[in-house]
Amino acid sequence: MSPAKSLLIPNNAIVRSTVRQYIITVKEGKAHLVDIKEGLKTKDSTEVFGALTGGNEVLLHATDEIKEGTVIK
Repeated sequence: MSPAKSLLIPNNAIVRSTVRQYIITVKEGKAHLVDIKEGLKTKDSTEVFGALTGGNEVLLHATDEIKEGTVIK
């Protein structure tokens, strides 16, 4: 059994609401919301677990105003 894979991302890339925690990835110029679970935290970054790979482009200044499919310039 292999350990779960995680990524370290900046804290301001995580959107936290009362219902869920997610990050926003950009694929083909559109926003995709990816649910995550948080792991270890530091002052500047957080370890996250979810359907992510190292090649994902993550929106660094994510907000809950950005919805699935929003065009990102």
